[in-house]
Amino acid sequence: MIRLSHPLFTREDWERLWPILESGMLVQGDTVKTFEEGCASYLEVAGLVAVSSGTAALHLALKLLGVGPETDVVLPSFTWPSAANIAEQLGAEVRLVDICPDTLNLDCSLLPSAVTPRCRAVVPVHLFGLPLDHRQVTDRVDPRLVVEDAACAFGASDRHGRKAGTWGRIGCFSLHARKGLTTGEGGLITARDEADLEQLRLLRNHGLSVGDQGPVFVLPGLNYRMNELSAALGLGQLARFERAMATRRLIAATYLHLLVSMPHIVLPVGLSDPGHVYQSFTIILDETVSRRELLQRLSEKGVQAQVGTYAIHLQPYYAARYRFSPDAYPVSRWAHEKVVALPMHEQMNESDARRVVEVLDEIL
Repeated sequence: MIRLSHPLFTREDWERLWPILESGMLVQGDTVKTFEEGCASYLEVAGLVAVSSGTAALHLALKLLGVGPETDVVLPSFTWPSAANIAEQLGAEVRLVDICPDTLNLDCSLLPSAVTPRCRAVVPVHLFGLPLDHRQVTDRVDPRLVVEDAACAFGASDRHGRKAGTWGRIGCFSLHARKGLTTGEGGLITARDEADLEQLRLLRNHGLSVGDQGPVFVLPGLNYRMNELSAALGLGQLARFERAMATRRLIAATYLHLLVSMPHIVLPVGLSDPGHVYQSFTIILDETVSRRELLQRLSEKGVQAQVGTYAIHLQPYYAARYRFSPDAYPVSRWAHEKVVALPMHEQMNESDARRVVEVLDEIL
């Protein structure tokens, strides 16, 4: 089976874990701090906060920006629903924006009409590892409202050289097992302002502050700490990150070369973008192809593939809560039904990519 995703860990990773297990110091210590410093250096930011998941990162970011009852959060309709779920949990309302059919990323031209005086956060998503052009967002909305969902985009950069997750007020990354940099589960938060970073650190750890008077709880925080074992795995991943990205780009180039003229599929614009980090490699099926049947037959032939992601307005909770019609966001609906993610990970080689395309071609 050629797997959809298969993160690479080495003997050195195992060896890095043992001293931590032996010490018994498992929660947010020196290893987490070292990992934070390494990631901050790679992203070229002054500092960042490691947390327990990408969703935890979004939760703290939206809480910091004052999202709550009688406020709005703006985000694309075609994406994993983490930000929408957090907005709902905080009592806010979700305002969705459709996507561009060629890139599958947020249609930034629609942002101004979605932002109301109630808006506390705009959450652009760098979907599948393709970075948005930061000027397309910050020229249209107040940068102080921008929380970048860079869950899929650690290391991605736009055509101006700005790294995803570093140009909004807050940037949120996921370190889930399908991401280019993984700790199994985990997340990172960047902020342009040191005061925001300090608030995020407090919120991550129950609002606990340690000063001259000893430990005191200065605000009602949460337990979103990263553990030492996850950070240790992350350090190994970070050391190999450039090699992992080189492999992903090689697989992507192979796919592009072989798929560019294949009938019944379209390749999203941006797949050859030099700033892409290929968390996923996606194709779009034409109207003649049943995605469900295609995925089943790929699996039968030893290729694990998956839907791209989900149109939020078609999910039962959101459809009922906001009374969305299926055609409320037509491009998102189309993508929801027709986008497929092919295998993409650093344990693949060119031969694997060629086999995927051969099987795909045979089925189509």
